[in-house]
Parts: sequence; C-alpha cells; structure tokens
Amino acid sequence: MKNLFLAILVTATSVSAATFTVTTNADAGLGSLRDALAQANAQCDGSIVCAVTLDPAVEHQIVELTSPLPAITACGITIGDPAFDSALGKRALEISGAKLDAGNGLEVRSRCGINNGVTITGLALTGFPDNGIAVLPPDGGVTHGPAAPLVHLRGNNVGIDAGGFIDRRNGWRGIVIADDPAQVVVEQSVISANGRSGIFVWVADSVTVRNNRIGIDVNGFPRPNGASGIYLGRAAGEITQNTIAFSRDFGVAVSPTATRASVTQNSLYENGWLGIDWALDGLVNHVLPADAIVPLPPTVTDVNGQTVRGVAHVRAKDGGGTYRILFYSTEAWRQHAEGEHYAGAMTIDVPNDGSAHDVPFEFRSTVPLFDTVVTAQASVAFDGIDNTSELSEGVRYSCCR
Repeated sequence: MKNLFLAILVTATSVSAATFTVTTNADAGLGSLRDALAQANAQCDGSIVCAVTLDPAVEHQIVELTSPLPAITACGITIGDPAFDSALGKRALEISGAKLDAGNGLEVRSRCGINNGVTITGLALTGFPDNGIAVLPPDGGVTHGPAAPLVHLRGNNVGIDAGGFIDRRNGWRGIVIADDPAQVVVEQSVISANGRSGIFVWVADSVTVRNNRIGIDVNGFPRPNGASGIYLGRAAGEITQNTIAFSRDFGVAVSPTATRASVTQNSLYENGWLGIDWALDGLVNHVLPADAIVPLPPTVTDVNGQTVRGVAHVRAKDGGGTYRILFYSTEAWRQHAEGEHYAGAMTIDVPNDGSAHDVPFEFRSTVPLFDTVVTAQASVAFDGIDNTSELSEGVRYSCCR
C-alpha cells in the first residue's frame, strides 16, 4: 500500500504540461481546433505549461468556421506550430471566417498574470467579418491579477492566405489590441489586405511591433490595408524594422494619447499620406503642445552628394537627453518621400539650459543617396527610453555643388 501511495504521488506531481492536438480541419467535434481550445481553457490555469498543436495531417489545410471560436482564456499556452514561424510567410494552418456573419478570428481574453503568457504562431487568420486577432479584456469582471500576460503573436498571416500571397481580407482590422494592461509583441508576420488598419492599438500597457510585412505580400506586391498600417493609441509603442507600405492613410499613425512612440528603422513607402503622422492631422508638425511626447522633426536643408545638412529643433524639455537624428532615403520616383531605406544616424550635443535651441548638423552617409529624397527624424532618449518624431519634409539628392 505504501508503494502504491508513492507511485500515485509521483504521478500527480510530475504532471507539468498538457498538449491538445488538432487532428482534423472540421469546424467542431473531437480533434477540432474548437475542441482543443475549449479543453485548454478548462485545464490551463497557469499551473502547467500548455500547447495546442497541429497534427501533420491538418497542416496546409483550411478550417472553415460556421460560428466564432471560443475566446482564449487559458494561461501559459502556445497555440499553433512554431516550426512555421519564419518571416517567409508560409503558415501551417489557415483559419477562415468567410462563412460568418460577425465575429473575430482568435480572441485573447486571458485571465492570467504576467508570468503566464499566450503565444499564437504559424497560423493564417482570414476572411473574418470583424478582426483577425483581438486582444481584449477578460469577460465576466475577471481581472488579470497584478498585470496582464505577455501576448506573443509570432509568424502569422492576418488578411493573407497561408501561402502568403492571396488577399483574403478581414472586414475590420488585422490585429486589434484593446486591453489596458496588455503587453503584446507582434513579429515576423504578414498583416495585409485588411479592411481598415493592419494593427490597431486602442489601449495597452506596451506594444512591440518588429520585423513584419504590413501592406504587402511575401513577394512585396501591394496588398493594402484600408486605413493606416499601424495605429498607436493610449499605449507605449516600439515599432521597428517593419516594412509598412501602400496603406490608404498613414504608415504609422500616432495618437496624442500615446505614452511612448519609438518608430525607427522601418521601410515606409507608398502610403497614402505621411509615413509617420502624429495627431492624425496629415501635417509635419513644426509646433507641438508642451506635453507632446514626440520631439519636433528636424529640417533637412541640403543634400549634396553624400552629405546631408540641416537643423535640429531642440525643445527645452529635450535638454539632458540623448539626442539623435536618424536619416532615411526614398526612391525619387515614389509618390512622395517617406523613409524607404535607413541611411544611418548621428548624435548631436544639445544645451541643457532650460531653453529651446536650433542646432545645425552635418551628416555624411555611407549608403548611396543618388536619385533619392532624404528625410530625417529626431530621437530623444532618457535612461535609454526614446521617443521619436515624425519624418521631416524631404530634400532631393543633388551632386557636387
């Protein structure tokens, strides 16, 4: 009897993981994605590591839903196939909402604390009447605890088929984030052809968007989103090293309610208005409210060969920070200058005397500027945390004056 008791104890304490495998592309029933999510929601409370995985037999298939999937409330879970999370745009399974009258694709309404993240990877979310992926507050008045979990959206297609080519738009946005304490990372994904913005951040604690293709397919062909590539609302946003193109409105639209806006080293081109716009006014703002988190954009005055000259407009509140200027070039034949190619950066010394200053600068580029239009951007960092400006008006390359 003692040995039997010990065996039961070892078995009970060794259970530290649970896997729910999708074995069919049927909408419902045993082995369906719907069933796997329901089981995970019931069993994954953060005390074990969980995964919803895909049987090889269902990879490259389409799950056609006839009703919305259950919201994801499970804790500490990975959903999808991490083997398909490359930036190339090939995804393991496509989830289609084309037969629905309303609803989102995957809804994350996690009730977990910060140490029990939710990862969604290797999936294509297409054809939903509302949004492809939505990160929303928990239902029923349940709170996250001290903080929301990290939601990691990695290697997905949103609005584009599993192959990365075909326009299968979601009716509203690609990804919506509207959960006050949410921490979300979106990376290595193709987010294109959606009815409105590719990524729409209404409210969150922090959002990182990096290494994505937004508004294009895997080959770079236009698959426009119907509003801005990214809208950043009341949240701290770090947006870097993405390609954001062909948006109807702005590449990146930054609301005055944003608590941080670091938008750097993206490839921005052929967006309908500005590459980066603060306050959604369609203007390069040379005057800002005193409490605006973004710095003033520099003025580029001259591009002569590889040398770029201009003036940094340093506000009094920028004194004491690390002040950098980032440079971009855009092919001259484009519709208008945004920031297609990153051309380097420089740090300038700014007086810390409580006054505003105009500081001349001269930058020597090591990348070709021939037949391009050059724009610049200010970045001001305190304790390593930066905010960045809109892009300046562009000045075209000229040679050898």
